[in-house]
Amino acid sequence: MSTTGEFRIPPRQRILEAADDLFRRVGIRGVGVEAIAEAAGTNKMTLYRHFESKDELIAEWVRGIVEKKQLDDQLKAALDAAVKTFAADFVARKKAAA
Repeated sequence: MSTTGEFRIPPRQRILEAADDLFRRVGIRGVGVEAIAEAAGTNKMTLYRHFESKDELIAEWVRGIVEKKQLDDQLKAALDAAVKTFAADFVARKKAAA
C-alpha cells in the first residue's frame, strides 16, 4: 500500500498484465522486454528480477492462461450442475403440487 492508502499492484503482476496485453496485440516476437517493462510502469532490471528471461516470462504467461482456462471449465461444470439440480427440484415441486 502506498502512503496515500491506494492499492498498488505488485510489479510481477503488472509485468504479466502488460505482457498479456502486448503479446495479444503485437505478438510475442513483436514485443521486447523493454516495451513490456515500460508498459508495466517499471524497468528491465525489475522485470529480470522477477523473470530470468523473456522465455520464462512467456512460460509464466502461458501457465496463467492454462490455469484460467481450467478454472473457467471448473466454474462452468459447477454452474451446469447447479442448474440441473435446480431444474430437477423445480420439476419435482411442480409434480408434487399438481
